[in-house]
Amino acid sequence: MVPVPRRVSIFLRNLNFTHSQGVYAFLVATPRLGCYHPLLEVDYTQSFLGRGPVDITPQPTQANFSFRINNRLNLGAYTKLFVNMQYSPSQRDELHRQRPSGSLDVRITRSFFGERLVVGLYANDLLKTSKERWSLYGSHTQLTKDAYGYSRCVGLTLSYNYHPRRSKYKGTGAGNAEKSRL
Repeated sequence: MVPVPRRVSIFLRNLNFTHSQGVYAFLVATPRLGCYHPLLEVDYTQSFLGRGPVDITPQPTQANFSFRINNRLNLGAYTKLFVNMQYSPSQRDELHRQRPSGSLDVRITRSFFGERLVVGLYANDLLKTSKERWSLYGSHTQLTKDAYGYSRCVGLTLSYNYHPRRSKYKGTGAGNAEKSRL
């Protein structure tokens, strides 16, 4: 019987690093163009790890970006169409590499009875592109995952609002009656 040499497996745990630093920033724009209401978002992340005595050959770190566009189109007073897109290009930090992924989701809603009843139909991940594909590097170790998370679905939602109008206790002037009483 041949003995198997012991190897140290190192994953992302705080015990394995002297320190970690991260830079995060995001930019969001929400213009209103008539009945079209888009939300545009760009996210930036970059991490820096202090490795200390750990035996790891790090990959060079890079700036990581992701993008999101949520589109809302008002089709009349009671119908709304939503088309939401998200994309993350290939990302890499010192111990982790992630391949590109994205998704396309569509939803349409219609309200009835003065917005008391809202019916929605949605479809998530239409193009089946929301995949989890990454590699994690350690000391003499590489862990890889390439899988689809089964996020593709179609559904119907019904919601009923008992009080669709604004409450007299919300908004400006909510405490005026109480102030005048005192």
